[in-house]
Amino acid sequence: IISKTMETSTPIKPTLLEMEIGAKVAFPKDRRKSVRTTASDIKTDEGKVFTTWIEDDKLFVKRNK
Repeated sequence: IISKTMETSTPIKPTLLEMEIGAKVAFPKDRRKSVRTTASDIKTDEGKVFTTWIEDDKLFVKRNK
């Protein structure tokens, strides 16, 4: 499984669109609303499915489909 930690300046949408199934990335927790909204939009537009969860000060995103 590929896992990356993203910085505050990392673009959300291109990062999520490039993810392979099973890949995980971590964003700063304070970007959670933007990340979750973008993941939801990608699910609607592209059919890609993501799971998000928070651990400590990070928001993790995993691509499931």
